[in-house]
Amino acid sequence: MKRRDVLRWTGMASALAVAGCISDDDGTDDTSGEGDGSTPTAEPTSTPEPTSTPEPTSTTESSDDEGTGEEESGGENGASGEFDYTDPVETVKAFVTAWQDGNIETMNFLAAEDGNFGQVQEADVEEVSSQAPTIEEVETVDEGEESASVEALLVLPDAEVPRSGTFELVAVDGEWRIHDLLPTGQKIAPSVNFDPDVDDGTMTLTHTDGDAVPADELFVRGKGLDRTGVWYELSDELGENDDVKAGHSLTIAVENEYTVSVVWDNGEYSATLSSAGGASASESAGESPVENYLADANNYDGTVEDFTGQDSVTIETGVDEPDYAYDPPAIRIDQGTEVTWQWVGGGAHSVTHEDGEFDSEILDSEGAEFSHTFDESGTYLYYCKPHKALGMKGAVVVE
Repeated sequence: MKRRDVLRWTGMASALAVAGCISDDDGTDDTSGEGDGSTPTAEPTSTPEPTSTPEPTSTTESSDDEGTGEEESGGENGASGEFDYTDPVETVKAFVTAWQDGNIETMNFLAAEDGNFGQVQEADVEEVSSQAPTIEEVETVDEGEESASVEALLVLPDAEVPRSGTFELVAVDGEWRIHDLLPTGQKIAPSVNFDPDVDDGTMTLTHTDGDAVPADELFVRGKGLDRTGVWYELSDELGENDDVKAGHSLTIAVENEYTVSVVWDNGEYSATLSSAGGASASESAGESPVENYLADANNYDGTVEDFTGQDSVTIETGVDEPDYAYDPPAIRIDQGTEVTWQWVGGGAHSVTHEDGEFDSEILDSEGAEFSHTFDESGTYLYYCKPHKALGMKGAVVVE
């Protein structure tokens, strides 16, 4: 099994840890789509022959021989015959149960071939199952002929409160398969583009296309700006109850060195919609590989901290606020600079370059260190193996 496939499994559940906590009274947010309510009409297909334990089947196709599979996978909670794969909720329950039990056959069978869960091998099952959540509540919020969304209240290992996650499913031969697991709220951020135009010490931010966004949910943040805050207070044309739509813009003064982010925040969820910086022409919204890579990274506000002129730089690894982050997450250095990542918490983390040029492997001791000297210019993107899906990512820009 490829290492990235293992990380998908361990990271999918972990990604929920940074999602917003929802009320136990509520259970879900209003993120239902416009599915037609239909279910797949084809008969459930039989499953592939397993190599060791019986492969899971839908309820209608269970046999006496599957009793052994039930016993090995944990009785009622792990029995393949207890779940109907033509039902989205039942499929999710079967998937999570197999994840908890380390039932490789069921996990691999229910993971969509083109989805974000890789195939699990025997050697990786302990690491994968250690991150498995348990389900408190679950319901289908969107169901069509080809896809479905199931929202669940999930409790992660060692977590004190449940988190809301959305399982994305796809239809395969009349049954459902798990394509992805997302923190609830990740899908509901507006899709919008802002164009920053800088001229003679001023920046004009223009909504060029995409969704309309309430003016009281849109914020301008950054450094080297003469004004920051909620959009309607910075705008001369919009009020608190208006929407920011295509064509709307505002102008603020900027210094030579600046960073700016347009952030959506509705009080429950937030997301950075656009970022730009004045350090280089390439660091404009939608163009910078750093911005693209760190768009969902913890502790990143659009700033690439400048450490040029220094022989060495230290980055804290595993900082507590927010969880699973590097501090600072993005830095700019000269060629020949040595960067040292220092573990400041007790968690298991790594510093792993996307293209394999450096890798600390997973370390879990507070005070542990990993160093790398950057001899060539370029942009180096890296992540933590166990927590990439949580947003534990970083970047080093070498001049």
